[in-house]
Formats: sequence, C-alpha cells, structure tokens
Amino acid sequence: MALKTYRRQTGLGLQSSVNCPTCSTGSYKTVDCSSSTIRYVSKTAGWNGSSASLLAYTYVANNVVWVKDSAAGTIYCATVTGSVSDPAGTYKIDEAANSGSGPYANCTSCVVP
Repeated sequence: MALKTYRRQTGLGLQSSVNCPTCSTGSYKTVDCSSSTIRYVSKTAGWNGSSASLLAYTYVANNVVWVKDSAAGTIYCATVTGSVSDPAGTYKIDEAANSGSGPYANCTSCVVP
C-alpha cells in the first residue's frame, strides 16, 4: 500500500509531497442504535445528503450519527463508541442529519427519513 503524503504551505507556495506514514487517521467505531451491528466509519470523509464531503465535526464517544456506505445507501442511526486505528472506515457519517446541527443527543432522537 502506498504511503499517504502531505504538502506543507510555505510563504512561497506548497512544498513537494512528503511521505507521511503516521498520517493514518483511523476510524470511528459505531454501534447501530437498533441492533448490535458494529460499523467502522471514516474520521475525515463523509456525506452531506448525497454529496461527498469532508466532515465538519469531530465526534466523540456517545455521539449519535447517521451512517451509510454510499451516497444513496441505507441510513443507520449509530452511536460512536470511540476511535480505532484499524480497520479503516468503510462507512461514512452523513452530516445532513439533525438538520446539519451535529450529532443527535441519543438514539431516541435520531430520526431516519
């Protein structure tokens, strides 16, 4: 697997790409609100409805979020249980949930359209 890279801004522009073996962001571990299904969710990439986006929020344990695997995928309400380094997140948080106001207070208030 290729190493992730980054480019640093300098006064004169961007530096060349530099290998960054420690840039792995890991994923959030979530548990479905209506079952015990565990899903691993990206910490950086997300959805805003059907559009791909970068996550605007950082999530912590006990946050309740919408989770789905594709733009038109099934939406699940899930509780974040924490951060993990592996496995990589195959699902993403949809930040269109809760009218874009961040995580729900609990599973009961999480409403799926």
